Amino acid sequence: MTSKSRIASLVAATALVALPATASAAEGEGIGGFYIGAHAGLGSDSSDWAGTPNPNPVPPFVSANTADLSAGGALFGGTIGGRWQSGYVVLGIEAEASFASLDDSAPNSSAAGFANSVKIDWLGTLTAQAGIQTGRVHGYLEAGIAFTGSEYSVTDSRGGPVNLTQSVSDTRNGFVFGAGLEYLLGSHWSIRGEYNYLNFGANDYRIANDTWSIDQTMHVGRLAILYRF
Repeated sequence: MTSKSRIASLVAATALVALPATASAAEGEGIGGFYIGAHAGLGSDSSDWAGTPNPNPVPPFVSANTADLSAGGALFGGTIGGRWQSGYVVLGIEAEASFASLDDSAPNSSAAGFANSVKIDWLGTLTAQAGIQTGRVHGYLEAGIAFTGSEYSVTDSRGGPVNLTQSVSDTRNGFVFGAGLEYLLGSHWSIRGEYNYLNFGANDYRIANDTWSIDQTMHVGRLAILYRF
């Protein structure tokens, strides 16, 4: 099963647990106010590298100097937010921060002895939310800004007198949008599943005597437990 399939299964499982409970929900229970929580989940990062083409590649290598990396792994962290509720309508603002362990590497497509790699150590989001609560179930959409800490590396394994191995770390920002489904366990506690799509665009980096344009996106699925004050 791929990382994206596992993310979809994670969110779907929460939906299956929460939806049947709507009919038996306590009347008049709201979710307005401040809350904190903890979450864990899976992330899938796609980093597309484009460097200076090699005019004289030796087969089986090609002139296009590219690397398409898909870093997958686990993440966990904390959540804090506040919500305003009027009837069924719920509006809110939320911040999430996650430690991550996502990494991948692949051979360079244009020259022997080089490999490109990416490692994601953390990510964060700040979003505005709009949703509907009915019974114990709260569904919402969200959008906002995203941040990530990534390290990009080129490894030189040719064994020559000059080793071009080099890495660059960067904090990137972009946008995020997603959706979630929350189930109220009681007066203060709730659980939820959430999916986010994060896009950080393309940035240029000078690594191993080459300029690389790295276009980065992420898919993230999280399960969370929340406490409302």
